[in-house]
Amino acid sequence: MQGGFFLLLSKQWTGRAGIIMADYAYTLKTLIDEVIDEAKDSSLSRPRVARYIRQTHDSVLGHHRFKFNEDVLAETLSAASTDYEYDCDHQQIIQVVLSHISLTAPAEPTYLTPDEFFERYPAPATLTQGMPLHYTDYGNKLYWSCPLNLNYTHGMRYQRAPRRLVDETDTPEIPVEFGDILFEGGMAGVERYRENHDIAAIHDRRVEARSEDFLGRYGLRKRGLGKARTSRTHRA
Repeated sequence: MQGGFFLLLSKQWTGRAGIIMADYAYTLKTLIDEVIDEAKDSSLSRPRVARYIRQTHDSVLGHHRFKFNEDVLAETLSAASTDYEYDCDHQQIIQVVLSHISLTAPAEPTYLTPDEFFERYPAPATLTQGMPLHYTDYGNKLYWSCPLNLNYTHGMRYQRAPRRLVDETDTPEIPVEFGDILFEGGMAGVERYRENHDIAAIHDRRVEARSEDFLGRYGLRKRGLGKARTSRTHRA
């Protein structure tokens, strides 16, 4: 039994269309090549097929929040500042933490919606410097409820937007074992272009079925909008 197991491992796994997955370069280019080959039409426009694959990629990743799209940002903030402009393609902030050597534990300001924040703090810069109790996220900036009294280290855990497939050398964020989702999406687009709508619908159903498998395999984070935590500040 053990020998059979290692024999199985020694074999190269062949996936859709007989591709040897162990040697497979998983890029937008190879997916385009697969779709054109399966469609048996070398005259198909590569940009057109790329668009169908890209639309499928964006649709599947854009409707759910996956753990592999989580990221962390860490920066040093300047004392007396009341806002922080960040450069990250975030969809949702999960947690904001402020730390400093003088604190025995990090502090977590409480999130307020922009409307609530600016109603409560119309002019944060006029307030006394300190550890902010609240923050909001507005226009790619974090706003603090008062000027910072220290050069805090700012840590932010966030959900980033999926990276788009732009160049043919780009690797999809949908893992390779679920690359058939993109292949089927490309084929659906091609058949719709050919006005074979019944055949396109078959490929669409395959996309939906494999997308469900993808969700089950990679799981989802369940969380509410924004982040509301009680501010906890501990000074040495």
